[in-house]
Amino acid sequence: SYFSTLFRQELGVHFAVYVTQLRMEQATELLRTTDLPVHQVGLRVGYQNARYFSSQFRQNVGCTPLENRTRESKRS
Repeated sequence: SYFSTLFRQELGVHFAVYVTQLRMEQATELLRTTDLPVHQVGLRVGYQNARYFSSQFRQNVGCTPLENRTRESKRS
């Protein structure tokens, strides 16, 4: 509780939100730079459930992991 309060005061964001943002950034990078299946990307960034990872990715990034991979591969 104290840690969360201090963390939010210093960074201006809740700890859980910060961790989720870091996970999504790492997942986006893995999707862009590897051919790992989506469930493996989810595992590598800390999600045990692939469906939950995909829903969190969509909620935070605005598209599914596969849509993100396809979009990023078209940019390259």
